Amino acid sequence: MRALRRSGDLRATVAFNTSYVPGNSNYHFDRYDKALERFIALNHSHFEGSIRDGEAALGGWSFIPAIGALLATALTLMGIRPRLNEYR
Repeated sequence: MRALRRSGDLRATVAFNTSYVPGNSNYHFDRYDKALERFIALNHSHFEGSIRDGEAALGGWSFIPAIGALLATALTLMGIRPRLNEYR
């Protein structure tokens, strides 16, 4: 592009930068853009699959935090109760 511009051929410079003819700038950028879109789609597909697999693997474990919170509350109350009875 710079060589074309230095040569003074403005039409050729503009054509190189705006044409989709093989060998010109937009042609290569369009090929790169399409390859990047395919790469992103492939990675997105694998990511979504991994998320589904992870959710399926952890599906039965969602009740564990609730049980842990109830257990912690019960044990806390059991530990505090004797101390409170000392003040009666």
